[in-house]
Amino acid sequence: MAKAQKLLKSFTILPFTPKISELFVDIFNCYNLSHRPTLPDMLIASTALHYKYPLYTLNKKDFTFLQDLKLV
Repeated sequence: MAKAQKLLKSFTILPFTPKISELFVDIFNCYNLSHRPTLPDMLIASTALHYKYPLYTLNKKDFTFLQDLKLV
């Protein structure tokens, strides 16, 4: 547990803003029928897009339809 807490302290916590909520709703509404994205994935993607951060993931297939999202 101590190792996990130490690791987590090295991360920056990004605020979830109303703009991210709006982006999430837009993305989810746009792709819900065609790609069936999961809510958690779209929340993560919306946050990365808002802050203009690349998304590090082992599940690139879940995000490839988001053209503006840089996947690493």
